[in-house]
Amino acid sequence: MGTESGKNVSIIIPSRNEADTIGAVISACQFFGEEILVVDGHSEDATREIAVKAGARVVLDHGYGKGDAVRVGIHESRYNFLVFIDADGSHCPEDIPKLVQPLKNKEAQMTLASRMLGGSDELHGNWTNFIRMVGAGFLTLILNWKWKTTLTDTLNGFRAIPREIGHELQLKCNGFEIELEMISKMLKSGGHIVEIPSHESIRKGGQSKLPNSKGFSFFLKSLPYLF
Repeated sequence: MGTESGKNVSIIIPSRNEADTIGAVISACQFFGEEILVVDGHSEDATREIAVKAGARVVLDHGYGKGDAVRVGIHESRYNFLVFIDADGSHCPEDIPKLVQPLKNKEAQMTLASRMLGGSDELHGNWTNFIRMVGAGFLTLILNWKWKTTLTDTLNGFRAIPREIGHELQLKCNGFEIELEMISKMLKSGGHIVEIPSHESIRKGGQSKLPNSKGFSFFLKSLPYLF
């Protein structure tokens, strides 16, 4: 598994009830890492079985949410560079080498795939997408003001960090706020973050785990990680 650019790379896929897409995501990632680790949130469908059949190593999180899955992935990973990618097929695995190379070159301590730089099929076109875009933009604006940065996409789960730094950040939150907690703690420690343009496609199956109905709760939970 993996090519030269994928050496020493663990690809971590948090999942829950993603049987429609997990197999294709694993197949698309297999050339870009030495292991594919699916961290499953106790799926009630065939996600785990499909993931194993597709060649991934599967572990269970503790059932608390995406943040929990990310922490388990950091703990269970075997290689020095960690790439997090969603299980819904919306991210572009071909961009994994672009995320990893700045880390290997010691040009950054974290890399983010930016939908604002690479385009997204899910941020425009209807009221629901507009609300998500405005909310994400506002949180990013606060974070940039706080840390004097110019990041464009702080909520994208497609990102990479060295495993050692993943442990050093001592991440705590259990929900989707993990994305902001990770960035805030990295900036607080003086780490350098690089963004890579990456296109986001429409989710290829299943249902979003963060619908707009949970948006306000997510916003309130995110604020402590911004300040």
